[in-house]
Amino acid sequence: PVLALRTVTYCTENEETPYCISKALYRRLAFDPQRDFVPVAIVAAFPWGLAIHPSIPATTTADLVSWIKANPEKAQCGLVTVGSEGHLMAYSFAREAGIQLNFVPYKGGAPMAQDLMAGHIPMVFDALPNLIQPHRAGKIRVLAVTSAQSAIQLPEVPTLASSGYASATGESWIGVAAKRGSPAKRIQAI
Repeated sequence: PVLALRTVTYCTENEETPYCISKALYRRLAFDPQRDFVPVAIVAAFPWGLAIHPSIPATTTADLVSWIKANPEKAQCGLVTVGSEGHLMAYSFAREAGIQLNFVPYKGGAPMAQDLMAGHIPMVFDALPNLIQPHRAGKIRVLAVTSAQSAIQLPEVPTLASSGYASATGESWIGVAAKRGSPAKRIQAI
């Protein structure tokens, strides 16, 4: 489960990042996040969103789960990166919902968004900043976010936890780390 991946000192309870995830996913890394880096600052944090094409007859996460159970052959879920925070949260959501998602990896967010808006793929888990404008334009529908509270940008969209899927709660963050042993004055300046 995702919760088991939150062990590196930079990883707080609701964060999974490459620093946290890499150690759990890869047998051999060229670095050790705890030994080789020192955290400096978090620059940004954002949740992930579960979004669907408007043709899917779902207005809630529960509706989507029912649709998937009735149409398991259509349960394709786009992902930008295999092993990403979004992938792990999507997997946790699917396990908790008792559904199987067929994950479709993309080489980037733009091709995935184009396929979602065109109806070539029924749903995606993607970083919320990528979903806001297409949602507001009615080209996609964001059903839920992975943050602990509703996102400020889309306050009408519930969280997965409030929809009954607490295991898919978390945010990604973008941060600054320095090589361990870097001068304290330089780290403070950053």
